[in-house]
Parts: sequence; C-alpha cells; structure tokens
Amino acid sequence: MRSIRRQLLSVVLGTFVFVAAVLGLAAPASAHDAAESSSPEQGATVATVPEQVSVTFNKNPLGIGAQSFVKDSAGTERADGDLEIVDNTASPKLKAGAQAGAYTVAWCVVSADSHTLVGPFGFTATAGGTTQTTGPGL
Repeated sequence: MRSIRRQLLSVVLGTFVFVAAVLGLAAPASAHDAAESSSPEQGATVATVPEQVSVTFNKNPLGIGAQSFVKDSAGTERADGDLEIVDNTASPKLKAGAQAGAYTVAWCVVSADSHTLVGPFGFTATAGGTTQTTGPGL
C-alpha cells in the first residue's frame, strides 16, 4: 500500500513541478511590449484609401525616434507628416490624392521597456481616397 501511495505522491508532485516550470518560463515572454493589431489589418482589401493608418500596441510606446513610411505600389511615399502616438496607438496621416492599389506600411517605435519595435503590414485599396480639404467651407 505504501508503495502505491508513494508512487501516486511522486506523480502528483512531478506534475505540479512540471506545470509550475512551464508557467514560469512562459511568463517572462508575455511581459515584452508588442504590436497587437493594425488598421487596416494586414492583407486587408479596403474600399478606399483611408485618411490614416495605425498600429496598436499592448502598451504605450515612447515618442522617441518613432517613424513610419507608407508607400503606394509605385513606391511613392504617402505618409503626411510625423507619426502621431496617442496612448497605445501610432498613426501616420496619408497625403491627399492617393490612388487605388497596394500599400506597404513600415513602422518603428521605441517600446515602454526601451526595446525597438519594427514591423510592416500591407493592404490594398480598390479606390483612391484621402481627399482632405483645408480652410472654412471647403
């Protein structure tokens, strides 16, 4: 009887140690900052070119050295001004007069834990867009 109890206790303790080790190793990996989503989503087809694109992170990135590039299918830069960071979202506005086609977005930010985060995403617009206007009544 003692042998069966001892074996059962060994199995239970072994399982507990294994589960604790697996959970302990997984926890540090989830602590790093990361991009969670983009708008438009990677590979999406949208009706028109949006006025801005964005990347959302799991924590607020720092504004230090933040950059973005938005290229159309001809390789023309379409980002208009600096990359804006509001809370956990980084967004470049796009220049007016964008044409239908494929777009590639590349971004670079410094995370709250001081690591550099970079990444690309792409989308396709079936029609041109971003017909921004300025001035009163325009």
